[in-house]
Amino acid sequence: MRLYYTTTAKQDALQQKPSQSLGGFKSSNLVPNSSFDNLFADVSLLTLEKNLAEYIGLILVNERENETGNIKIWVNSPSSNLCKYKIAVVELNSINQSEMLPSINSKPLYAEFYEANSELNSIPIPNMVPNEMYGIWIERTINVNSDEYLNYNNCDYIYANQSPSLSEEFDIKISFNDVAN
Repeated sequence: MRLYYTTTAKQDALQQKPSQSLGGFKSSNLVPNSSFDNLFADVSLLTLEKNLAEYIGLILVNERENETGNIKIWVNSPSSNLCKYKIAVVELNSINQSEMLPSINSKPLYAEFYEANSELNSIPIPNMVPNEMYGIWIERTINVNSDEYLNYNNCDYIYANQSPSLSEEFDIKISFNDVAN
């Protein structure tokens, strides 16, 4: 099971900018593990001021030799983070294409987002035969209850915290089992 960026060009085209992974076809680029800026950039002051949601489209591919079952996907991130994350799983059309967004701030029309923040409340995905694909959307919004958001323009807070970080890490978790033939 692997996650790929998306591209509007064509199936397996190169996606050079993760921030442009806005739906369409599976790119040739795997989403790297533990790599800075592999999905979302740092939170900008405009994003904080406007509280703009951001979206990234990915493709999940079963690259195993067997059918997989009991597939679950969720996002791990501390509840105290500056951002909150939701996830949606969508079926692709007959040419393995997902909805395409005009910008990172455009919400997909055909995706229902869930706050799947643990395996207990993960999103189930139907069994996948080898090379089958599903679209995955990740939504990032500002956690308006976080200290960083509540104090992002508070000089005393910024001075005391030596410029709080506007970047953070989160994990996309996928669990599955091989289906016995």
